[in-house]
Amino acid sequence: GELIRQFLKRGLRFSAPGGRCFAYAGDVAEAHIDAAQKGGKGECYIAGGANLTYMEFFTLVAGMTGAKPPALTLPAPLVLAAGAAGSLVEKATGKHGALNLELAKLSCEYAFYSSRKAERELGYSITPVTASARRSLESLRAYGHIG
Repeated sequence: GELIRQFLKRGLRFSAPGGRCFAYAGDVAEAHIDAAQKGGKGECYIAGGANLTYMEFFTLVAGMTGAKPPALTLPAPLVLAAGAAGSLVEKATGKHGALNLELAKLSCEYAFYSSRKAERELGYSITPVTASARRSLESLRAYGHIG
């Protein structure tokens, strides 16, 4: 939800090159319960969702809200340089900025995961990313976090 809120608030014109596994919180909560009830002793399960680049995700959200999608994906060295500059500004001013080196590094990584084991052993099912993004938008509007 926070990623959506920040995208809509800031009107991001550029995307970082990384991506992540976007999972619906309700699916993850059910997987925790199922793992406790049906999971094997000592087993670990990944309760994930759709693996999307940030550009793919922001473009999806833009299409659902009428916002402009980012124009292009920046190369990682440029994102990291901007993050380093942001960290220097934070140190100089003592104020937290929109981008620092730690966030820049994270935004350049591809945190993609597979939930096949949870699907196979727990019956885990993944809500399509469009439905989960729609639910997130509805919740953000209902709580007054976006217009």
